Amino acid sequence: MAEMMNLEKEAEKFVSGGKTFSPRWTAKYNPVCDQTERTRRRIHLEFGPLDTKEQVQTYLQEQMEFPAYYGKNLDALYDCLTEYPEDVAVRLTDMWQERPVDEYIRRVFRVFCDAAEENGHLAVTCG
Repeated sequence: MAEMMNLEKEAEKFVSGGKTFSPRWTAKYNPVCDQTERTRRRIHLEFGPLDTKEQVQTYLQEQMEFPAYYGKNLDALYDCLTEYPEDVAVRLTDMWQERPVDEYIRRVFRVFCDAAEENGHLAVTCG
């Protein structure tokens, strides 16, 4: 819970390639999420071993249990996350490494944060 409240501060401090990530890319603290934290399903997404956009999207589909018709793109990701029907806390890790797919993973993170602002069932942290 404290980690969620400190997410914006950590994002402001985080520097990659000499650029500081904008706080607008972080999920906002949601008191509704706080109330349901004990019953919330937890999903830990580790992006470390993923090297292509296709691998990232397949991994997301499997871990988030998206339907078979999931479009495997950022628009489809946003749609599925904003319609996610159950309380879920998603922790994203290994996002800030040096690999060809890093910029895409940062975009995935922004989609998760934007969707969390729209869907009260979704809480997002990174670390």
